Amino acid sequence: MPNLLRGLHRYLRLILPLLVLTLVHRFLVLDLDATYNFGAVYHGAETKIALYKAWWPQNQTAILVGLRSDILFVLIASCLAFIFKSRLTILFLIVLCLFYAANTEHLHYNFSHIRLGTLHMALNPTFIEGSGLTPAFLLNLFAMSAIAVVIYRATHSALVRAFAGFIAAALCGAVYLLPQEFSPLDPGWMQTHPLAFSVRADRTAVGQQDFPTNALDSASLAPLSGDGPVYNVLVVYLEGVSQYSLTTGDMPFLQKLAADNLSFTRYFGNQLQTNNGLYTSLTGHYPNFLGVSSPWDSLHADTPAARAALPNILASRGYTTAFLQSADLAFMQKATHLSQLGFQEVKGREAWTDFHSENGWGIDDLGLFEASLEYIDGLPRDAPWLVSLLTSGTHAPYNVPANFMPEAPSRLRAIRYADLAAEKLIEGLQSRRLLDKTVVVFTADESREPGGRSNLENEILLNWLPLIVAHPNGKRGAIDWPLGATAFRDLALRLAGAWDFHEIDRLNRPNEPLVFGNYYKRRVFWFDRQQGDFYACYTGSFLCAQFTGVTDLTKLAGMKPAAVLREPKMQEIFQRHEAPR
Repeated sequence: MPNLLRGLHRYLRLILPLLVLTLVHRFLVLDLDATYNFGAVYHGAETKIALYKAWWPQNQTAILVGLRSDILFVLIASCLAFIFKSRLTILFLIVLCLFYAANTEHLHYNFSHIRLGTLHMALNPTFIEGSGLTPAFLLNLFAMSAIAVVIYRATHSALVRAFAGFIAAALCGAVYLLPQEFSPLDPGWMQTHPLAFSVRADRTAVGQQDFPTNALDSASLAPLSGDGPVYNVLVVYLEGVSQYSLTTGDMPFLQKLAADNLSFTRYFGNQLQTNNGLYTSLTGHYPNFLGVSSPWDSLHADTPAARAALPNILASRGYTTAFLQSADLAFMQKATHLSQLGFQEVKGREAWTDFHSENGWGIDDLGLFEASLEYIDGLPRDAPWLVSLLTSGTHAPYNVPANFMPEAPSRLRAIRYADLAAEKLIEGLQSRRLLDKTVVVFTADESREPGGRSNLENEILLNWLPLIVAHPNGKRGAIDWPLGATAFRDLALRLAGAWDFHEIDRLNRPNEPLVFGNYYKRRVFWFDRQQGDFYACYTGSFLCAQFTGVTDLTKLAGMKPAAVLREPKMQEIFQRHEAPR
């Protein structure tokens, strides 16, 4: 009995600081979502009150479900007091402060909770220098730690512990009263605590739909004609830029370039994160969707994906191949894996000495493009070349010279500067008379675009990427049918030689589903174009909202799901795709 009373005493001491820390974390991330993800770029200058009036109705139920998850975490985690003594309790609270501060930063830039399987990335020097020790992170860590220590010390008072007992009883009642139904239409992070993410769908009906079991198989490379001219190929990956920025007019040069040339207005990246974007677009193979691991991590030169990669194929046809990026090459082992894909030369941050600004993620976009033009100047004139560029200026925290649009919101400054840099790159190619023998492709590795739309539409924005082609043959047009990043390799091979629109139309395969996902958010999306069925699913139990009659994934506003179902047959397809071979 004395041990039980001591444990209860420590429980009441722990529950109060734990509750306050958890509520502070919840307030911080909700405020970030409202003011940054929902409002900072696309809603213009609004008062906080006006912004919250627009934001709250869309998210009210999800917030209450998330609050219930937070309370459950507090009630259960406080039971550690029966194990921990005072010093270990303080250590636990400080570690939790560290996690909450890091999770707040993660939500700011990735719109999701931290997945514990990705924590190893936080130890990478490039990540620490680029995103790990921001002023906001350090401020939140200090403030939360101070709150935790002050409140925990205050619980020495019997009166404060009595108040904590009343709070504990109220929390138990709140768990019963607050809504608990998880919705596949609302953000998962908003409905869950970051250390207690689960999707309960026990009472949800099971779907009977059959899905093509070969949907995630890698397509074989289509035979290409060897006749006609051979062009240089310049592929520019704009870090984290969405097609949405072009549709809103926030990148006017690229918008005009798209209108004057060939553009794919419904191009979707299959997965988030740079390594997945490069792997999929260069190899034509699908990434993983369920776990945090990527096929990129286990890549080696003899894998089928590497042998069939775009740079390896073009190198076998006599091309000089190179990959140039702003950031350090050690992050994601790019030097190793890009070489395995067939890039004969790979250069990163350590290669650049002239630039306009820099941060932990590398040099600014204009600086990279100017250095890339100098690199192209030194390439042999008697052989075609493939050069791929990867920027980092639009990766948060953004890298933009201080005197560029200093009063504008940070995201808008970054994408406008990237647009200016793209214009200077095209001017540089034109002054060198390279545009008549070079295919220039602007796309992105992934998207990080807040859009201020409905929650489901905002999540699709994270896979909706630009794809603009300026070709020496001058052909132009907007292609509106959906295209996944797995088709990028085949498209680039066609563009490198003689082609017409019949060649491009062969990539339009309405009988094959468009599959893409977001492993940060534990999301997969499945679009059956022939039937017009679109499934938005959480991967935990494959709880899916099914929409019918869908023709355009970028225009779902006002649509209601025809059904909410669990789809175990779809789940089996993804599990089989990621099973060890």
